Amino acid sequence: MERRFMRQAKIPGTFEARGALCAILVSLLFVAGCHHPVMGRPAIVGASASSGVGAEIPSPDPEDSSDTISVDLEASYDTVVLASHRRPLNFSSGFHFRDPTESTRRQLQRAMDTDPSCLIAIDLLFWSAHLPVDEDALGTEEESRRRHASLEEVLGQLEAIEIPMVLGYIPPIDPDLIEFVDIDRVPSRELLDDLNARVEQWAAEHPNVVLVDFGRFIDSVYAEDAATIAGNRFDGAQMRGLMNEDNLHPTAKGLVVLMQIACAELEARGLIGPEDWQSRTDLAMKALPGKAEIVASRDFGFFGLLELERAQKRFDAAIEDGDCDEAFRIIDNMLEQFASLSEEPEFWSSIEFAYFLRMIRGDCGERMAEAQFRQIDRLTPEMAMPRPNSWKFTLWQDAQEKLGRDDLVIERLARIRRDCDGYPEPYAKMALAYLRNENAWKKHRDLVADLFPREEWLPRLDEYCRGRYDLDWKYDADEPFDMPISGRSFRTRTNAWEFLRNPRIQAGMPVAPKPTRDDTEWRPKAKNAARYLDVQVGIALTLAEHGEIEVARSLVDMARDRVGDRFYIEWQRQTELPQHLRHYPGYAADSKGAPTLDELDTWDPRAERTAVVEEIE
Repeated sequence: MERRFMRQAKIPGTFEARGALCAILVSLLFVAGCHHPVMGRPAIVGASASSGVGAEIPSPDPEDSSDTISVDLEASYDTVVLASHRRPLNFSSGFHFRDPTESTRRQLQRAMDTDPSCLIAIDLLFWSAHLPVDEDALGTEEESRRRHASLEEVLGQLEAIEIPMVLGYIPPIDPDLIEFVDIDRVPSRELLDDLNARVEQWAAEHPNVVLVDFGRFIDSVYAEDAATIAGNRFDGAQMRGLMNEDNLHPTAKGLVVLMQIACAELEARGLIGPEDWQSRTDLAMKALPGKAEIVASRDFGFFGLLELERAQKRFDAAIEDGDCDEAFRIIDNMLEQFASLSEEPEFWSSIEFAYFLRMIRGDCGERMAEAQFRQIDRLTPEMAMPRPNSWKFTLWQDAQEKLGRDDLVIERLARIRRDCDGYPEPYAKMALAYLRNENAWKKHRDLVADLFPREEWLPRLDEYCRGRYDLDWKYDADEPFDMPISGRSFRTRTNAWEFLRNPRIQAGMPVAPKPTRDDTEWRPKAKNAARYLDVQVGIALTLAEHGEIEVARSLVDMARDRVGDRFYIEWQRQTELPQHLRHYPGYAADSKGAPTLDELDTWDPRAERTAVVEEIE
């Protein structure tokens, strides 16, 4: 059976709704400039399909040893949309499924800050309807309530969007065909129809929303039915080729077809003309490799991590072969791409960890340092600005620190404060990181001391420590005392118990249990207080070591007052426990036999804790 769909627009039926849509178009004409009034400044939000998970095509570069290049909805938009437009900005996330409500909030905030003329949200609603529920609740009113509530949270965030928005229906999936989607995430087809009915009702109340029904598209793919999509005919095998083997994410061609479906709906609504988009899939696929290569060279979103993985493999091979020139070429190319971006790419921490740490491997240190010097040269013009671009400053800072020249970074931060009459964000946070850094104080004491006026040290450091933890509580005298093991003392105790296992066995005693965090149940606020003391008192000790006694004492006094004397005294005793472990860790290595229990001066954390509490009380 051949299915024919598209160009069946969901057009609001009232005169008022059509009038509102016309008003939107008229207002866009005044701000569009030389770009198309609707498609000229696109922003993309959504989940893993929009991010391009699993979508690849052969690389158009014959010298590219990676053989393939990733494709996301940005590349598909560039390929299908012929109307004049700026670079599509893709804010979608491959991790949208973890918390679709919070992910939607972040994506919309970033997208709307770019003043877009349209919003493409093809798969934004999917995970709101596919959140996990208890298996006992499947098929009950509770499941329906939870899935509807999750959907309403996302729709509520879309209320404020007034520009044209392409919104996809929630497509069906077959859990029997998808290994990594648990059954507790999948609503019944009846419940899915109810959810989509709510989406359609909501869209009818918002004339700027263009609904796109991908459900029929997915059904045809699963059934391998022939179909005509946006004027293009696909047989059953071709339809199956629009979906990846994981049966969840579209292929590169599938992304192009999805964008064509969206454009067909936009044309049916009168928002674009037939000349504004490429309706022929075969011609679009010919243009896709070049478009995808451009996108890959300028962006490092989720799909960029896939390209990065391939680059890592090539880099590792070059290092193993001792080919420092090739390793340098790969690193230098990546650094140049990062420097061309105007803002921090998504997953930067993953990119930095996975890629830059490789620069210390092998015998190519000189070439790797050369790559960092070249990066500094690229960024020097930006660093001459009174207020540099914060992303480019981060790259410049990273390069300088890898060359051991963090003194130049500290000096530049201090100059930003003077030039701007105070730190603009995020530079205050960058400077504060040095002010509380022990190594920075050891190497560049005078430079660090110049980062902030002295009267700002105490409030900034205190605010930093308080801001990390919830500290709106103290232990009352009559409250049961439940002291957690802090981060610092926990490591000491774990190592000590590991060391005690052997002599206890030799003495014929039961093996001492290894304490873990699970052995002590504590209130979350007590846990926060212990970690807060670890951080704030640690900073105070660093300052005291370098002569800043007054500020250090004030930090300790403020910390003690905030958590209370009772809690502070127990925490202090815990962090001083290493004095009881004078034989750890070198004793066993230096002695001919295992130490006796008496020699170890053993102690029981629980017994000691009880003794301390009794002493305090």
